[in-house]
Amino acid sequence: MKFKRLWWISGGIIFLIVLIAAINLKNENEKLEVQVSTVMKKRLDMTILGSGKIAPLQQSEIYLDETKGELGPVKVNEGQVVQKGEELFRYQNDELTLQAQQYEIEKQRILLHLEKQKKRIDQLNEKMKKQKGKMPKEMVNQLKEEINDLEFQNRESNLNYRDTVIQMENNKIQQEKMIEGSPIDGVVKQVNENAGFRDSPQPFIYIISEDAYSIEGTVTECDLHFLKEGQHIKVIPKALPNKVFHGRIEKIGDTPIKEIEDTNANSEGVTSYPFTATLDEEVNDLHNGYHVSIEIDVKAKEKSLVVPAESIKTEEGKTFVYTVNDGIVKKKEVVIGGTDGEWKVIMNGLKEGDIVVIDHLEELSNNMEVKVNKNS
Repeated sequence: MKFKRLWWISGGIIFLIVLIAAINLKNENEKLEVQVSTVMKKRLDMTILGSGKIAPLQQSEIYLDETKGELGPVKVNEGQVVQKGEELFRYQNDELTLQAQQYEIEKQRILLHLEKQKKRIDQLNEKMKKQKGKMPKEMVNQLKEEINDLEFQNRESNLNYRDTVIQMENNKIQQEKMIEGSPIDGVVKQVNENAGFRDSPQPFIYIISEDAYSIEGTVTECDLHFLKEGQHIKVIPKALPNKVFHGRIEKIGDTPIKEIEDTNANSEGVTSYPFTATLDEEVNDLHNGYHVSIEIDVKAKEKSLVVPAESIKTEEGKTFVYTVNDGIVKKKEVVIGGTDGEWKVIMNGLKEGDIVVIDHLEELSNNMEVKVNKNS
């Protein structure tokens, strides 16, 4: 009887072990099986991805300066072609206008006084010439003294005249500053008489050149050192995704313009830097303000941290990968750099040796259990 009970107990234990193993095997078989790849360092002949927009080669935004006075006559209209230096508008400064009138009056007054002095000196000299030898010595000395006084006054009047002329020239310079000329050759695209002061969101007058367009682009700090002036670029307008234009980098800026905040607690922000480029050909399809994607082919000198391109997932403008550790996936935001098509450079969010999932990305979610394919 005791042996029979022991047999039943042993059988039950064996049955439970088999049942648990079967359940575990079933659960294991129900887990999503994924392929993975190890984050590593590679030297890539890659394509750097930048962004930018189409802009005129030259453009000028002119704002009103209330310290110069009231706005006077505007000499241009929207759509008008202007030359560099051509008058756009001028300020009305009543004080300068009044000063100019006063200086002109003073100038004419001095000229009349000079004319009167010269005429009197000529008369006295003529009198002395005619009366030479006939006039008493005392009268001769008196005439000479009067002539000397008039000549002294004449010199003083000449000084006053030059001083007035200088003030008039200075006034003219100030008045010329009231004239706003076009800084560039171009077309007036906007005349906004309801705005235009320094704190206004829009300029008073906006002028763009009629030449070919340029590209105002940006790249991240990790890609900046790959850029060189004269480097070839491909430009793909977002409005025309099936068209590719070609250009060359003209100037690379060293002042950062934007910092991308990375939500990964273990990573740092990424700074963007500007560059400008010109198109190799004249095109009619592009328009001022078009946003473009920019591809720049480079040969890397150093190894970069990379992941397979298929491991990258993009959602709402942000880039993610799924890492896996002990069968649990974690969704991580990353910042990517250049690519050679097969591999993408990781600038922030991962470290060498991390394991990333490379398939079934649309089926994954954070903290999900998966089965890692041993052959990957």
